[in-house]
Amino acid sequence: MRRFTCLFTALMVTAAALPCAAAVSVSLPLEGYHRAGRYMPVRVIVQGEPAGELTLSADGAVTTTLQLNGAAADVIVPLLVVTDPLGPIAWSLPDGRKGTVETKLTALGDQDRLVGYSGGNAGAAAGLFAGKTIIPVALDLAEPLRGQVAAWETLDAAVLDRPPPDFTVRFLAVGGTAIVVRSPAQPPDVVLPWRRVGDEHLLPGH
Repeated sequence: MRRFTCLFTALMVTAAALPCAAAVSVSLPLEGYHRAGRYMPVRVIVQGEPAGELTLSADGAVTTTLQLNGAAADVIVPLLVVTDPLGPIAWSLPDGRKGTVETKLTALGDQDRLVGYSGGNAGAAAGLFAGKTIIPVALDLAEPLRGQVAAWETLDAAVLDRPPPDFTVRFLAVGGTAIVVRSPAQPPDVVLPWRRVGDEHLLPGH
């Protein structure tokens, strides 16, 4: 398979004043679910690491390089899945250290619909996918779609307590991800008018 590389610059979190041991942690916010042709989110946490490049790679995905600047970081990186089967997802550093994400990787089928939810119920999106199998995945309560919005492209729908930023709504909706906001107040129209169903507002992806 022809290899491509993506480079992302991390938005670093200020390091604590006290020194800490070097450590790298890589995890999958969507529990390993993925779909060929779409980005999936990878969470990378580093502390005590020198400036340099951290590389994420997997058979079936575009190799992605994250630029570290020497400070502590907790970021979401988009990893583009090209073909199935995928994985395993591995990370490596210039000094030779490396590791593999242990989370099971599961390819989504044609009948599967991946629904991320934060403070709500994934079933709120069921009406958008009649006859399909809903696969629920819990999102972070404080920042359910944080980081680069492209990373969440694998989601078929997101059920949220509050509307995300307009740019996030626009990007996900155009990419085919439906958004359900559990709020009596209607979010501002961005791509298409929201449709109200009870106390929820729906914006189907298109």
